[in-house]
Amino acid sequence: MADHGRKSGQKPPGIGLLTVLLGAVAAGPIMLYGLSATSDSIIAELRISEAHFGLLATTCFGAAAIGNATLGRLADRHSDLSLMAFIFVLAALALVLVAVPDGFSMLLLAAGLSGIAQSFPNGVTNRILLERVPDIRRIGWVGIKQSGVQVSQLVASLAFPVLALGIGWRGAALTVA
Repeated sequence: MADHGRKSGQKPPGIGLLTVLLGAVAAGPIMLYGLSATSDSIIAELRISEAHFGLLATTCFGAAAIGNATLGRLADRHSDLSLMAFIFVLAALALVLVAVPDGFSMLLLAAGLSGIAQSFPNGVTNRILLERVPDIRRIGWVGIKQSGVQVSQLVASLAFPVLALGIGWRGAALTVA
């Protein structure tokens, strides 16, 4: 049986690679989910309306749509390591910016960066799967990798409110970063 998905002589990929792929899909959206989980505190502290708070999602998803349309080709032109680092650094930077007490405009900037961070992990992670994971294991790995979005929702909805109780929503974002 052919073993497509890895070069001859290489050992099969393990749980470490799968964890990184899942994390890459989870990293971008965690900021928005975390802010949503602590929205009452944010709205009260910044004295904004629910509609203003909704602009965070609009900004995030708008940036993600633009990122998908323009950054998808990066997956074919740059190394796995540089692309994965870019995803994680952007996601962490978005979370760090949430902690900067500079008002709503900083949250909008953070939401835009979060959108970019979530705009192209699928292309990158799918290419990595095609190149490194044997055919027989690939579809299972795709399912686990794609569950990163739900893992992000779960982690954010558990971690942010608990952390926010002790260190506020900005501290929660900084801790998650």
